[in-house]
Amino acid sequence: MVEDNTDPSFDSTPSAISDVNCGDPLPTQETLTATDNCGMATVTTSQTFTEDVCNGYPVTYTWTATDVCGNSTQTSVSFNVLPDNQGPTFDSTPSALSDINCGDPFPTQETLTATDDCGMVTITTGQVVTEDICKGYQVTYTWTATDDCSNSTQTSVSFNVLADNQGPTFDSTPSPLSDLN
Repeated sequence: MVEDNTDPSFDSTPSAISDVNCGDPLPTQETLTATDNCGMATVTTSQTFTEDVCNGYPVTYTWTATDVCGNSTQTSVSFNVLPDNQGPTFDSTPSALSDINCGDPFPTQETLTATDDCGMVTITTGQVVTEDICKGYQVTYTWTATDDCSNSTQTSVSFNVLADNQGPTFDSTPSPLSDLN
């Protein structure tokens, strides 16, 4: 009996795969077949990668063809998952705010949400106030959405606190006085 010492061969080579953006699904690993001059060949697949969304990472798809005698052949193809370099996207813009009179309470800063294709988002809020009660001033509410890779996007809305042009009012009127004798 002749011993099989030849490796199986693939019937075709894997197609090249273009790089993909982070957050996109990995392409489906294609099905390859192999033949062996002395019998059946079984093809198994594997994927190798270490995910690093912030810096990007290579992915390798491997196919291993093995015949009944344990002889094997491998082929592979690699592509890259591109790094996350885009800031999150706000799901909506902040509502416009009307000007207010001095002494009125500031409107409540609304809650905004944001999404990111490649990970989680944290939103921080802030206020910028350039206060000059006599001349009026502007208040700006800010929202900063930051993803896991420190990419950020900011949005804001402003309103004015109108100038104080009203004189003070007395809390009460003086009591009438009687004439002196």
